[in-house]
Amino acid sequence: MPVERAAAQQSETVRLRIDFRLGGTLFDPFEVRQVEIRDPAGVILETIPMGSIVQDGVGLYRVDHAIAAAAEIDNHFDRWYSTQVSGATEKQFSLKFYVLPAMTGGAGSSPYLTAAESASYLPEDTALTTGEIAGLVALMQEQVEAVTGDIFQPVTMARVFDGNGEVYLPFDRPLAEITKLEYLDGASWSDVGIDNVRIKRSGRGIVLGNAVSYSRFPSRTRRFLDQTLGFGGCGAFPAGSMNVRITGVWGRWTEVPLQIKAAVGTLVKYAAQCDNPTGLGSNPYSGESIPNDRSFTLRQILRNVSVDNLTGYPDVDAILVRFRAVTARVVTVI
Repeated sequence: MPVERAAAQQSETVRLRIDFRLGGTLFDPFEVRQVEIRDPAGVILETIPMGSIVQDGVGLYRVDHAIAAAAEIDNHFDRWYSTQVSGATEKQFSLKFYVLPAMTGGAGSSPYLTAAESASYLPEDTALTTGEIAGLVALMQEQVEAVTGDIFQPVTMARVFDGNGEVYLPFDRPLAEITKLEYLDGASWSDVGIDNVRIKRSGRGIVLGNAVSYSRFPSRTRRFLDQTLGFGGCGAFPAGSMNVRITGVWGRWTEVPLQIKAAVGTLVKYAAQCDNPTGLGSNPYSGESIPNDRSFTLRQILRNVSVDNLTGYPDVDAILVRFRAVTARVVTVI
């Protein structure tokens, strides 16, 4: 099913709508000849002819556009060519839609909010479909994770770190369970086993062998003992850049905190609202309108997070800053 322009993302089909009005009243132009889809640089990606333009009612028209998997993450444009009355000069109307990265519902295994929980943040008469609400939850979940630098569900993934030449390797994010430890050997990864690997009580690092028992020694001494005498039984993490890969279950949260649920739900409410305060109408969740270039605040939230690392809404940001993770010195996710 096509998504609305506010939820456009890579590999999706987006439904692009336009309202034609004359003096504030919907009307049908003499002709709507074609629609051009253009990329951020203005290059034409697709030309949709008159025969493929769908009319839903007086003055209400739409087209569907399949967004490429590699589409640029930026504003794209739909340019409509129409003639108001017979013999008049053809006019062009350009609208925009922001292409988002392809998403699968956040980094965790399930959404932070259920359908019922999500609906509680929206008006009872909302025109959003269940699929559109689920899409907004996924988008806002990603923004919460971007602002906090944390994932609020256990998630299985492989992460690559810089080896430090020591028996203890610290992390930025807690590790609940390790399933594989690999070292980079030339151009390939070598599985070194996990029999002698222990996770620190905090979850923010792993130790080789019995390193804890001689942690009182300076790091240089420990490194010498491990690398030359094999003290501890399994050496040290090899020093290098992006040469240690750890696969396991990451995250310190077994359940999504209630505050995070509230933050996602509140962002869903804000993201679905139109950003034209003078023309909200009776139902601000129903869709976009061309007069005054109305658009959803979703785009502004995404822009705020990318620029300021905050959503721009104090009631949400007051929650998220308390959950912000410590920035790490080690880390790349693959």
